[in-house]
Amino acid sequence: MSEIKEYSFDSMFNEDGSTKKYTCNKCNKNNLELLNQSFAFICPNCSSQNLIEIICPNCNNKFNSEEPNPTCDSCKSKIVIVSKPRTIRLVNKRIKKRKNIIGFCVTFFISLPIFIFIFYIMGSEDIVGESSDSYLIMDSKCGCTSPNGDEKKEDIFEKEYDNKWVQYAGEITLIEDDVLSLRCDPNSIASDVAIEFDNPKTIYDLSIGQVVAVRFVLRTQGGCFLSYEGDNGEILTTDFDEALEYYH
Repeated sequence: MSEIKEYSFDSMFNEDGSTKKYTCNKCNKNNLELLNQSFAFICPNCSSQNLIEIICPNCNNKFNSEEPNPTCDSCKSKIVIVSKPRTIRLVNKRIKKRKNIIGFCVTFFISLPIFIFIFYIMGSEDIVGESSDSYLIMDSKCGCTSPNGDEKKEDIFEKEYDNKWVQYAGEITLIEDDVLSLRCDPNSIASDVAIEFDNPKTIYDLSIGQVVAVRFVLRTQGGCFLSYEGDNGEILTTDFDEALEYYH
């Protein structure tokens, strides 16, 4: 039996580095850009789900799939989505808040090394408590499908979840160095959360598709295109039955 080969597919950027553009199949809104790697996206105009046309890097066959790591129906190669760019971490409301701090520092500190040091000290993120809500409860309040308005979602996230310890369970969708991505909502197509671990060896022996429960500090609010993000990851359990207890 021949070995199944894996190929990476980039849904965000073309080979020349330009951004890929998409059109909604329902409302025909065009020039849509993805903010993270995915095989599907939700249209910001009509909220309909669109599957992305996958071009097999091995045989150039074009197809669609709802699977996180699909198999080309022509050459049977496994297609693995490329890792989410680390620059996505810059899409964070805390970075926006620091703009005022940056302006203050530039005014009073001409020396660049001193400015960098002050920005690092003032921009440090503390842990302010713990939330007992599951992922599904949290996302229902401030996620993409929440009935609340955008400002209220941000206020809820900042008050109840930002910089707090949480415990979520989910299926592993990506393992990249020290970052573990999980699908916490069984109805999701892409990753729901991306968690950074202090020691990459902690997640080295885990496998894509495995269900785990993780404790971490939630830092970044997700949305229709972005995953929630956090750090200080700790594996609570890799036992399937025990992990299910953290879903609700």
